Amino acid sequence: MSRLTELAVSKRSVTLLLAFGVFMAGIFSWGQLNQELVPNVDLPVITVLAAYPGAGATDVTEQVTKPIERAIASVPRLEHIQSTSSNSISVVVAQFSYGTDVKGTQTAIEQALGGVQLPNSVTPRVTALDINATPVITAAIQGVNGTTPDQVSQLAQSVVVPGLQGISGVGQVSLTGGADRVVQVTLDPAKLTADGISVQQVSGVLQANNVTIPAGSLSQDGTTIPVSALHQFGSLDEIRNLVVGVTGLPGAAGASGAAAGPGASGASTAAGSSAARASQVPGAAAGLAQGQVAAVPTPVRLGDIADVQIADVQSTGYARLDGAPAVTVTISKTTDANTVNVADAVQARFAAIQAQYGTQLKITTVDDLSSFIKESRDGLLREGGLGALFAILTIFLFLLSLRSTFVAAMSIPLSLLAALGLMLATGITINIMTLGGLAVAVGRVVDDAIVVLENIYRHRSQGESIRSAVVSGPREVASAITSSTLTTVAVFLPLGFVGGIVSQFFLPFALTVTFALLASLVVALTVVPVLAYLLIGSLGMRFEAAAPKDTIWQRLYTPTLRFALRNRLTRWGVVVLAALLFAGSAALIPTLPTQFLNSGSEKYLQVTVSPPIGTASSAVLAHAEQAEQILHADPEVTLIATSVPGEGDTGVQTLNAAFSGRASNSAQILVKLTPSTNLDTEQRTLQDQLRPLVAEGYAVDVQQQNFGGGTTIDVTVSGADTAQVKSVSQALLSQLQAMPELTGVKSDLVTAAPEIQINVDPNRAIAAGLTTAQVGGDVRTLL
Repeated sequence: MSRLTELAVSKRSVTLLLAFGVFMAGIFSWGQLNQELVPNVDLPVITVLAAYPGAGATDVTEQVTKPIERAIASVPRLEHIQSTSSNSISVVVAQFSYGTDVKGTQTAIEQALGGVQLPNSVTPRVTALDINATPVITAAIQGVNGTTPDQVSQLAQSVVVPGLQGISGVGQVSLTGGADRVVQVTLDPAKLTADGISVQQVSGVLQANNVTIPAGSLSQDGTTIPVSALHQFGSLDEIRNLVVGVTGLPGAAGASGAAAGPGASGASTAAGSSAARASQVPGAAAGLAQGQVAAVPTPVRLGDIADVQIADVQSTGYARLDGAPAVTVTISKTTDANTVNVADAVQARFAAIQAQYGTQLKITTVDDLSSFIKESRDGLLREGGLGALFAILTIFLFLLSLRSTFVAAMSIPLSLLAALGLMLATGITINIMTLGGLAVAVGRVVDDAIVVLENIYRHRSQGESIRSAVVSGPREVASAITSSTLTTVAVFLPLGFVGGIVSQFFLPFALTVTFALLASLVVALTVVPVLAYLLIGSLGMRFEAAAPKDTIWQRLYTPTLRFALRNRLTRWGVVVLAALLFAGSAALIPTLPTQFLNSGSEKYLQVTVSPPIGTASSAVLAHAEQAEQILHADPEVTLIATSVPGEGDTGVQTLNAAFSGRASNSAQILVKLTPSTNLDTEQRTLQDQLRPLVAEGYAVDVQQQNFGGGTTIDVTVSGADTAQVKSVSQALLSQLQAMPELTGVKSDLVTAAPEIQINVDPNRAIAAGLTTAQVGGDVRTLL
């Protein structure tokens, strides 16, 4: 290490130039580092979400969940697999051993699912669990000046979503709520039966006549002209007048033509050919009994058997803001995007849209994750800055020299900026863990510099030349400060290598502290001697070769030390006093509040209204509106945002509900409170106020939304016998609910949902020209 100091002092200009380069590189790195809430942790958890609209929980289990589970079971390093099957949706969560290549495993699962036989309408979605996948911004869009809900929905889809998707770093934009105007064809089953027309036939004819199909090309005069067959419906009357079948043909029940498939071209062809055959029969009376009148083929139009109207459909569920209808837009970022930059860009785009469409829309930010990140970042920077300031003041009080204080204090920014450069090089982000590491390092990085500077000062005061002092001083303490620094590194660095999720979560913290400490050691042995040479030895400071005088601190400390060591009684008194201080400090530990992350200045509560399995989303909304009325009466509540997924929705809210055993269309009510609210007290208060809504199979739960601040304990009951698992879980639930320390105790045991099963007799069905699949298809289309 002494050779390093000699080299730095002999090449002083190069040392200062390198120090300046580190300084500028650190500033550049600060602007380039991604800012996140928590470190990027690759959790070895893969989720497979598969929607099967209209299917009951039993069908979902047998046809979707079990085949997916069998496919995942063949993937290496699988440790645990858990699935939840509910109406219309299947959720399979696979956990792998730590150290698994998450991206490679995700690809392997997708390939395995490619060979699984699933219902035609089921397309599994495979995603890796991302701890930073929390939506960056959630906003509510409402209409103003008479803008209708369907107009709000159209503007959200045509203006807001495309505008947000074009922002760099935005991964997904999803909408909840708002009405879509659709043409709704409501069939009359009695008229269908009377005319002998199937539901599949009507559906097929509609699909086959609202298309554009490339029909080839035509060569003319050396030019190839593409040919397309197309038709698009332009009005409701055109749809009502669409011919979907023919009645009155001999030997055919309505000449519906065989059940048309999705292409439905068979329906029109069959009807047309039957009519042609009937016209070729003389008098259309062949085979008729005497006196019997020949049937006259009659076209059946869609308007004859159905009601065709334009309707507003809540295809994406329901959303409300402060008791009024709204469209909720949720923006998530890509994995490698900067959360703060994405949030700022989204807010800027919102401002631009609001300025352009302010007479029609009002955009309200419900939740902004970046505000918490900024608050955490600014708070830690503030505390770290104050720590650095107090460290510098302390140095000045002991050295009583501005130039000496400057030399020692330079190690703080240089060490921290060097750590930022190394963080950028190793892909570490700015988050609460790394900021905490930098704040911890602030008070430690100056220690080596102070020791080196003090020893240089001592050698200089003994009459040595400045050149000799700046080399001899660091040489004497190099071993001591190196061992001291490495000892501190040995305390922090192992935190990142203990294994499991703790290792992944604390590794950025450990590396950040390590980078700063090692940088401080290098600065103390290179930059500090060079600055001491320039400022202490060359700017008029004069030293006499005489015994150094005691400083004021030495004059205060020396008598105190002599008193503590004077006799056996005082020595043991010091030991007892230290033990009492230690015991008193330890006694305060249980009184300190503990949580994963602090709640920040913005306080939120999440109210979940869980309906009985199978409840329609419109009924869930009505129950949620009752909860809104109770919440609005609370003076601590400042904003209420409600979201109810539609049936068959596959969004994040549906995934969370299904995974916890709740109905997939459970209502989520985000409640924003005043900054001074006590979350624990308000949580209990709202839980009591909402208790009357816990009836008719509904459950209401209030949880804190403070990024993991709510202390949660999960107890898993598993076994081969479903009835026994249910019995044990219910007994355990009763015992836990009786404990006063616990709130919001609930079970994710899924109760059986009501289901209607149609048992088809194959022989009787075939006599009617049907199969079980055709019966199921017709019923599915009708429902």
